[in-house]
Amino acid sequence: MRRSKAGFAPATVASLALATIGWGGSIASAATFNLTEVAPGIHFHQGRQVALDSPERDDIANIGFIIGERCVAVIDTGGSIATGRKLRNALRSVTRKPVCYVVNTHVHYDHLLGNHAFASDNAQIIGHRRLPAAVANNRTFFLASFANELGHHKQPAVIHDPDVTVEETRILDLGNRKIRLDAHSTSHTDNDLTVFDLNTNTLWASDLLFTQRIPALNGSINGWIEETRKLAASRVDRMIPGHGAIPADWHAAVRAQMRYLVSLRNEIRRIILKGGFLEDALVSAGDGEKERWLLFDQNHRRNVSRAFAELEWE
Repeated sequence: MRRSKAGFAPATVASLALATIGWGGSIASAATFNLTEVAPGIHFHQGRQVALDSPERDDIANIGFIIGERCVAVIDTGGSIATGRKLRNALRSVTRKPVCYVVNTHVHYDHLLGNHAFASDNAQIIGHRRLPAAVANNRTFFLASFANELGHHKQPAVIHDPDVTVEETRILDLGNRKIRLDAHSTSHTDNDLTVFDLNTNTLWASDLLFTQRIPALNGSINGWIEETRKLAASRVDRMIPGHGAIPADWHAAVRAQMRYLVSLRNEIRRIILKGGFLEDALVSAGDGEKERWLLFDQNHRRNVSRAFAELEWE
């Protein structure tokens, strides 16, 4: 293992990252919750662009739902039970159809701590094949670190396990509307799932795509670059990111993310080849991207550490 100048090996176990819409749909807004119909039957809530130490950290992820003729699929539930309830209330202001599925796109708190708000709907919770292990590994951490977000619900069962997992691909029929769930290789995390709506040719990429806010690496930089290449080759009409605004030009958004990830990887590799240490990478790797991303100072160094831990073994 490569050691740092101080004599300590850089961390190799990734912890949870605490680190324009083209269709003219209707917009419903409240003081604390926005909801936009970005394509027929696809309702999107954009999370806030705040740091992870903000009191508003429970509402930083993009979440929403897709309505079929028979029922509704919720796509992520937010970072607290309260945010999940806001989403459910917003859903009920749009439709009385039952919620049949809650899709968790990955394990990060801001996408699934709101699951408990949908417990009374008896919906199936669906996630990546690796999500059960990821939830189990993070349950104690969630309960300890997100007490405010969980309110008085502090029992382990409030962190819901998926009922159904996706090995590779799974089709959900919402009634004259099919959505395809695709399980991805390790990239942003090791349990990323995307949702593709066949009716509107919309890809809900979740955290495989960040816009505006700096991408947060919790899996594999090599894997994420490969998955970003696959996003670039998509033939979709719109792409919904896990954080940030839905881009008018999703191709440009994918290129921006690719530029950041590739520059970070290339610069870290150069430092390693020259015999440099993690401290050297933390000083300069990827700094040319600083003015292009929100919350760069809060999250970039963590990305450097995680990428270095992976790339030093090449």
